[in-house]
This record gives sequence, C-alpha cells and structure tokens, in this order.
Amino acid sequence: MKKHEKAKTGVSILTSKKRKGSIKIWEVIDERILKLDMNIWGYKLTIIGIYASNEDNGVTKKDEFLLH
Repeated sequence: MKKHEKAKTGVSILTSKKRKGSIKIWEVIDERILKLDMNIWGYKLTIIGIYASNEDNGVTKKDEFLLH
C-alpha cells in the first residue's frame, strides 16, 4: 500500500499518560475499528473508536463498512 493511501484509513483513541496503566486490552477489529478495554476507579470501561468511510469512497464501499 502506498503511503498516501495508508493515510486515508486508520483509527486512534487518545488517552492521557496517567491512564496508560488502566488499559487492559486493545484490539484492532479492522483498519477502521479499534476497541480499548480499561479499568478506571474500579469500573470496567470499553471504548470503541470508529473511523467511518468518507466522501472519497464510493457508495458500495460505504455500504460494506456500514453493514460490517
């Protein structure tokens, strides 16, 4: 994959450095979906980061993502 194509996809979740130890599992579902499991103040927290298809992608590509 060319570098300029790689920059069109991807997902991230931003957290503070002090929460680094709270992260229990991070899982890449696919190139556009990321799941992060954390324990904060005794509570289990799951954060899901999603980078949906943009206007550059055709209707078929958008439908494939939304039906994932």
